[in-house]
Amino acid sequence: MSAKSAIEEKLKEIGAPKKYSPLNPNETYIQRWDAELEEFSEDIEDYYDENRQTDEEKEQKLEILKEIEDYLVKKLFVQPINGIQYEVRAVVPFGSSASALGMAGGDLDMTICVHPPLGRKRTGEIKQRTNDILREIVKSIESGKMLNDREIEDMEHRDGARVPIINVLIDGVEVDISVSMTVLVSEQYLAAKMIDAYAKYDHRFILLAAFVKKWLKSKKTDNNEDYYRTVFPNSCCSVLLVVFFMKQYKLLPNLGARHPSLIENVSWVKARGGESGSFGIPNAEVKRWKDSNHCDVSLGTLFLLFLEYYANLDFMNYKLLVEEGELRHKRKADAMEIVINTDVSEIEEELMEDVLPDVCSYSKTQLNKLRRQGLHFGKQPRKFEK
Repeated sequence: MSAKSAIEEKLKEIGAPKKYSPLNPNETYIQRWDAELEEFSEDIEDYYDENRQTDEEKEQKLEILKEIEDYLVKKLFVQPINGIQYEVRAVVPFGSSASALGMAGGDLDMTICVHPPLGRKRTGEIKQRTNDILREIVKSIESGKMLNDREIEDMEHRDGARVPIINVLIDGVEVDISVSMTVLVSEQYLAAKMIDAYAKYDHRFILLAAFVKKWLKSKKTDNNEDYYRTVFPNSCCSVLLVVFFMKQYKLLPNLGARHPSLIENVSWVKARGGESGSFGIPNAEVKRWKDSNHCDVSLGTLFLLFLEYYANLDFMNYKLLVEEGELRHKRKADAMEIVINTDVSEIEEELMEDVLPDVCSYSKTQLNKLRRQGLHFGKQPRKFEK
């Protein structure tokens, strides 16, 4: 089903706007809702236009980042840190400020990508090395050797955080400095580039995502912050929800399927070739996709459909595979459930694929739950022995 047909069918299910007067029975439901929500659509667009990060703000942030990178490469990392010789692969921005979702007054999230790399499971060692590096950066800033011509305020090394960072105000810009030790390009950096790649296919994605972020943040107050963090998705998740929703209506492509090299085994050479935010996706390819999939529907109507989609989604029994744009049923790890609920032609395949995960992949909470249920009696994995 085309995007237009799917949207028209869903709006027909919702019904016509309450103020709708059936003067023209030939109007589609898309036309009716677009007309009803025209002013709201303008509000969504105006919010982005009036609050987006200016070119001057972005340039200021990139200048700060470049100055930090130059010092690290030329001064700090020329000597070993706590006995380890590091190589700076890149110092890159990530998060909203690194993409078209950057808003005025936003902070600068940056990560220092270094080698030698460490595997993800070596969390304790990663944290220790990260704090060693961040500690040296703090010393360099405090001594005036680094960023000496800039105004530095409120610097804090959060060494006990799950992901250690330095939080500091540099010339009035809030900056979070982190470290990445992955073999390939850091996922945070790629995520920002993916946002801009999606925007190339449909600019409404950026406008809708920015408004959804604003709407969700409006629910937080000084008195409900803990509850808010528990119930509402964070900024990154809210953007992913918009991505997934638009994929359900074929308004965005599955970039991983169309351009697998964007996600898998991305080298810094490839990543830097996509600094424009499109990863080098040819304009002709984007045009072909738009010609086949674009649906002329307003931002207000899209927001209505966004609310309808998630208000009726059964999160208890379904999970969202954002990259694939796939809604998948949460399968119970129970052979009997598979035999009862699976199509007969697929039972054997499902049974063989339903493997037990390595106990080392469980969190400590999950492992304790298994023990309480009498399902695990072995020794604790070494990662919990401290």
